[in-house]
Amino acid sequence: MVHLGISTTPCLPDAKVSESIDYGDLIDNEHDDVSTIEAEAEEEVRYGFPPREYYPIRIGEILNQTYHIVHKISHGGFSTVWLAEDLKRQRNVAVKVMVSDFYGEVEYQIQTALHQTVQDKSHLVLYEDVFLLSSPETNHYVFVFPFLGPSAGSIVGGQLPIPTRMHAAKQLLQTIETLHKSGFVHRDINSMNALWGSTLPENLSIADKYKILGRPLRKLIPYTPWKQGELVKSIDFPIPFCSEKIHLADFGTTMQIDNLVMLNDKVSNVIPPDDYCSPEQFHGATPHYSCDMWSYMCVFSTLYFGFPLFRNLNNVVAYLGPLPEYLKGKYLWPKSSKDEWYDQNTTATASLEKRIRFHKPELSSIERNLVLSVLSKGFCLEPKHRLTASQLLRDPDFNALINLHCG
Repeated sequence: MVHLGISTTPCLPDAKVSESIDYGDLIDNEHDDVSTIEAEAEEEVRYGFPPREYYPIRIGEILNQTYHIVHKISHGGFSTVWLAEDLKRQRNVAVKVMVSDFYGEVEYQIQTALHQTVQDKSHLVLYEDVFLLSSPETNHYVFVFPFLGPSAGSIVGGQLPIPTRMHAAKQLLQTIETLHKSGFVHRDINSMNALWGSTLPENLSIADKYKILGRPLRKLIPYTPWKQGELVKSIDFPIPFCSEKIHLADFGTTMQIDNLVMLNDKVSNVIPPDDYCSPEQFHGATPHYSCDMWSYMCVFSTLYFGFPLFRNLNNVVAYLGPLPEYLKGKYLWPKSSKDEWYDQNTTATASLEKRIRFHKPELSSIERNLVLSVLSKGFCLEPKHRLTASQLLRDPDFNALINLHCG
């Protein structure tokens, strides 16, 4: 455990101040919107029953005497993320509250290494402050980040123009190149970890923030007798307040390529979502830059088409052919594997070219060939055949496709 040497105690705002501020709508179990909150928020039971993983938070609370919680941004399996006002610097920040000290410790160590090692951190979402909060079972790391916009996965397709999306694809690839050149493999690149920037003004009142982001719809959590908490519907970030800068976030499973000592099996077994995971990661391969490049190509296809091209290994085999034979027997979930995935006598039942024609029939032959070339250089079943980030950035077809829309 790293000892941060800072306060672990949250505090609440002055009662008179709290009464004068609108913190959204607190509803009860009879309200029509309860099901909406419960469907979109984190699992409520993870607050109240051992091991009581999530740390309960309320809108209006002040953490570490500095961060005034005003809305909910998102949640994940290992954290909740909140919009807060930094009372000292008078600016918007994102506050990420981890589920336990173990996962927080892992992320703290790797982000500290990134701070110390990577020279250009302008597109990396790294902590600006970190402190601890205590619960009956554990300590919770709390990371403070710049407040950014929504993920690329939540705003794609026709919602943003193709030049914006292709510019983001190049920015993200440049960021991955920087990460790899510094000796780090991300291991969980997906469109939910690529965040647009935000142009939300810093000097807005809480009421004006709610006019833009929506009022918090919140429900008390009944299972937290030691501290009150709320389930809160996440903000609905409007597209006009997105900047065109893209950022790479979530380094909880990132590793240094020359130091592959796992801190714990809980981290070593984490892989990207199925539709962003390289075939070898499904089979427990040693982390490598090539894994990131497969995942990047999935993000690229999400930005270009509006969705990732592959949902699972069945899709991969259907479009690219059988997996390398040496992977057979190594699938992480043996009962779910299929022998035909590795049968070298089988052939693909479809093709990337047909997929492109189906989803983008309006493309010129020139653009269609460029897209096929770029995808083929990342979606290689043999990791050693995938282009590196630096090679793809110098690839004539990649640059021609980007320039076609951004030139």
